[in-house]
Amino acid sequence: MNPSAWSKSKTKTEKLEIFICDQAKSGITASFVCVTETWLKGFHHDEQIAIPGYNVTRSDRYGRVGGGVLLYSADS
Repeated sequence: MNPSAWSKSKTKTEKLEIFICDQAKSGITASFVCVTETWLKGFHHDEQIAIPGYNVTRSDRYGRVGGGVLLYSADS
């Protein structure tokens, strides 16, 4: 995900959600999904990057361009 081009980041979140759902249909359930180089900042709210069935934990990188990590962990 690269929200530096925020108009495209929603599409990237949707693609990740579709990938996770397709894997679940195949019988593969991810307990954790880690995303690096998120480029998220404080004005990006968790609700904007939420995927149903997963909790969001993130560490944004402040004061520099790039970086940041995001962890989706299954509700179960």
